[in-house]
Formats: sequence, structure tokens, C-alpha cells
Amino acid sequence: MWKPKSKILALLLLFFYLTSGLFAKENDPIFQALNDEMIRSLNELKMQNLEKPYFISCGIQERQSVEIEASFGAILNSDSDHYRELAIDLRIGDYKFDNSNYGMDFMNIMVGGGGPFDMDYSSTKKVTLDNDYDILRHQIWYEMDGAYKQALEDYAGKKAALSGAPQEEDAPGDLSQEQPQEYYEPPLEWTIDKMVWENNLKEVSAVFNNYPFIKESYVHFNAVNNRNYILNTEGTRVVFNDLSFTVSISAMMQDEDGFQRGDNYSVYGFEQGDLPSLAELKAEAEKLARGLQRLSDADTIKYYVGPVLFEKDASISLFSNLLAKKLIAFDLPVVEASQSMFMKPLMEQMGMGDNIGKKIAAGFISIYDDPTIVEYKGIKLAGHYKYDLEGVIAQRVVLCENGILKQVLNHRKPTKKQPTSNGHALLGSPGGNVKPSISNLFIKAEETISSEGLIEQFKQKCLENGLEYGLIIRNFYTPSSEKELMKSVFSSIMSIGGGGKLNIPMDPLYIYKIDLETGNETLLKNLQIDNLDDNSLKDIILASEEEYLLNRGSTTLGSSIGVAIVAPEMIVIDDLELSWKQPSSEEKPYLPNPSFEK
Repeated sequence: MWKPKSKILALLLLFFYLTSGLFAKENDPIFQALNDEMIRSLNELKMQNLEKPYFISCGIQERQSVEIEASFGAILNSDSDHYRELAIDLRIGDYKFDNSNYGMDFMNIMVGGGGPFDMDYSSTKKVTLDNDYDILRHQIWYEMDGAYKQALEDYAGKKAALSGAPQEEDAPGDLSQEQPQEYYEPPLEWTIDKMVWENNLKEVSAVFNNYPFIKESYVHFNAVNNRNYILNTEGTRVVFNDLSFTVSISAMMQDEDGFQRGDNYSVYGFEQGDLPSLAELKAEAEKLARGLQRLSDADTIKYYVGPVLFEKDASISLFSNLLAKKLIAFDLPVVEASQSMFMKPLMEQMGMGDNIGKKIAAGFISIYDDPTIVEYKGIKLAGHYKYDLEGVIAQRVVLCENGILKQVLNHRKPTKKQPTSNGHALLGSPGGNVKPSISNLFIKAEETISSEGLIEQFKQKCLENGLEYGLIIRNFYTPSSEKELMKSVFSSIMSIGGGGKLNIPMDPLYIYKIDLETGNETLLKNLQIDNLDDNSLKDIILASEEEYLLNRGSTTLGSSIGVAIVAPEMIVIDDLELSWKQPSSEEKPYLPNPSFEK
């Protein structure tokens, strides 16, 4: 039972908490400048005989970051950055039809830095780091004026593009109406000792100096402290922080036949203390290098058809690459007729919204995304957040039940099947450049078996197919550079015209041949899966009761919120085809590495 003094103390603490938050907000020049200029613009910004805004969202993201990169014991890059970026989403018309969702930037879609969702927003602009109300008001006023003029231009262009075209009576509209939110966090203080991390990265990256076959290697440290201000004219006033720390290690080798293989290791944390020690990071670098070294002496096969077991990282990769990136709502933007014919086939593969009610996975698989979950089995989840980057509260979303797609992740762009947001506008900066994304994704199997039992049933399934061995994949090849990745993605995009599908390339890295009689495993190399696509998840026949978690950081500059995926530790897909892969066309260096010349 509470004592009277305890009650009084609790009430005083609650009063202090509430009033301190209000005091901080009322004395925050960024908040006040955004709020005051946004309201003035809504009420007074109007050119003669033209429409005035019906909705404005303003966001400022203050970003502090430290980024260090090392290779072979030397620092390649060591930067600290601190800036504030303003984004304005100003709309004319109404919720049903406005200036947004018009136009397309094809190159941005290719590199993952933009997309159809970005067309709803104006570009971000740098603003002062000084907490000077008047200067901030001036900069916001100037950018607001430009956003209004651009909105008028886009509104006219969109109406012209649709003129003469039949209009859908049940069109979903351009902006959903959401419940206003109010939330305010005080700023976070942080300190990063760059010299310590530079020395750490030098030591970790120097590990690869002992392996002459390593052609490229990088060790990367990234710390991000984002403070997000999101205000709109509906009444949302949300200010929150997100802090993250990431260390990644990558290496690539090329063998005598020209085959390139890359692998990486990455760890994500909310605090510096979440990251591994120097000794642990060096051990991971050694493990990565030795793994690639073993591939040089691995066997190979020409062809295989039958069940394939995917374990740990490979299991996560399947769901991440074949499914997670497409569990988003998508509605084709309005484009000029000359663009439509080329863009439509590509854009129709950007999301799964049209597949609601259809089977997307095996009947015993269910999937949900829940950013409200903080921990899984005592481990902090990288995808946790309270509000998305449109100021909508985080929500659990049941995506798939018994293999049937029920809904997808959505932001404030309505679709026919999902008219409102479910709080998953994540990628990009607040108020602009946002689109739906996964956060904490859970893939659950209703029918499971122990790992030991699964392996036995897998072997039995292979015997039923008349095989002498089965294949186990434990990891996939990681492209060594963005250039290499984009080359593969571009090839995939170009295949769409011939009836192909848009998929990120997935070639096995660590693949093992398991003898069905003895259980002995033999490492294989240079294989590719010929028939792996979205439909493959419907062919999952076995799943382990043990689960596997992968935390990873976001690769998007506007957000430090990461992604967590929990899936069965092992799954088996029936009837896959694998074949020997052609070597890379890139020739080996003519001269050997000088560090290893005798």
C-alpha cells in the first residue's frame, strides 16, 4: 500500500515530468519556428485565383553522425557530421485529389534512394544549426514558398496528365486522414571517441593482411544520433530521437578461375556498449577470412534438382529478399503517357498490395511486423520505434495468416484495399522522402519440428527423390560493392521486358553436400539457384521450432532505425534447381599482391 508521502512524491514527479516536457517544447526554437510558419502558411499562403494549401507537414531532422572506414590496417575515411535538414510536404486540392503522387524518378528507384512515394514531397534543404528562431523562420518561410509554387505546378501537371482519361469512381485518394499525435522527447547527449574507434578499425582491418587471396576488405563504423521534429496542420506535434551504432566487416576474394565471392558480418546496437569488444571483432574478421579461404579448395557439382535446406542467415535472407521488401502498399503514380508504358511493368513488381487475399507462402506460415516490441529473448530489436516519420504511432500489423496475405505495410498514401496508414513510413527524412518499410518482422511457422528431426526428414525427402545427397545452404554471396550490386539489379530490371521478375540476386556462398547415409558434409562452391523467386516460399515443406534473429542497421541516410527479422532457424524448400555458375568476366590482377612477394 502506498503511503501518503509516497503519493505526494509520485504526483510531484509526474507534475515535474509533464511540465518539464511542456516547458522544453515551448522553449524549443526549432519546434516554435516550424509550428508558427506552418500555421501562417496554411492560413495566408495563396496566390491570386489559385488554390491555397489544405495540408502542410513540416519536418526537421537534426543529424549527428560519426563514420569511419578502414581497409587492410589503414583508415580510408573518418568523418563527423552535424546538420539539420528541413522537409516540407505542402498539398493543394483535397484528401481525394491533390498535387502528390505525380511523376517518377527512375534512377532513384534503381539505387534505392527514392521511388514513387517520394514524389509526394519536396526536396530536403539544410537549415541553420543555430537555435535562432528568426533565422529558422526565415529559412522555413523561403522553402515553404518554393514548396507552394512547386505544388501548384505539379497539381496542374497531374490534372493535365489525367485529362481525357476515364476516372475511377473508387479511387483511393492521395492522403489518408489520421489521428493527431503529441509527443516530445528532450535531446540526447552523446560522445564518440573517434581516435579509439579509428585504432580499433585499423586493428580489425589489419587481420586481412594475413590472407593474400583477399582482394578487397572493409571495416566500417557508423554512429547516428537523429532528432526528428514532425508537425502537421492536422494537429500532430511529435519530437523524438533515434540513436544507433553499427559495425560491419566485409571481404571479397577471387580465385584462379575468376570466381568472386564476398562475405560480411554486421552488428547493430542502440548504445556503444551493445557492440562487441575489439577482440571479438578481430575474431569475426578471422572467421570471415578463413571461411572464404576454405572455399578455394571446395568441390563443385554440375547440376542438382531436389529439396534444399536453408539454415540461419540463409533462412533470413530468403524471407528478406523474396518477401520483406515487397510487403508494402503501392499505388502507381500518375505519369506522362510516354513514361507509363515503360514504367508500369517495373512498378507493378514493387509491392504486394494487389495480392491481398492470395497465397504467398506455405499454408503453415504466418507473418507479422511489430515495431512496438523492444526485445526478443533478452536481445534489443533494431526495428523498435514509437512513431514513424509521418508522426503516425507505431502499430503491429498482421501481414500473412496461414500463407494468405492479409494486408501490407502502408504509409499515408491510401490504396484501394488499405485506406489508412499503419505506422510504417520509415525510410527517409521526416516530412519527406518516406515510404513503407518493415521494422521488426516475425515469420512464424505453425507446424514445426526440432532441428534434429528436420534434418532427418530432409534426408528422407531426398531419398524419396532418388538422390544420393542433399544440399544445405548456410549463407548467400554478398556483393563486394554497390556498383556490383546495382549491375545485378539493373540486369534483373532489364529482364522484366522479357517477362522476367525483379529480384535481388541470391547466389549461395556456403553450400554443403550432405551424404544421406553417413551425414557427412562436403563444402561446395560456384553454384547458382536457377528457379528461386517469390513463389518459392509456397514450396516450404519443413520448418524448425528453433528460431533465428538477425538485427541489422538501416542503409538509408535519413533514418537510423534498423531492421530485425525473426524466422525459423531452418526451412526446407522442395524441388529447387541448382547449376554450376559461370565465372566473373573481371580478370584477376596481373601482378600479385606486393605485400606477399618474397
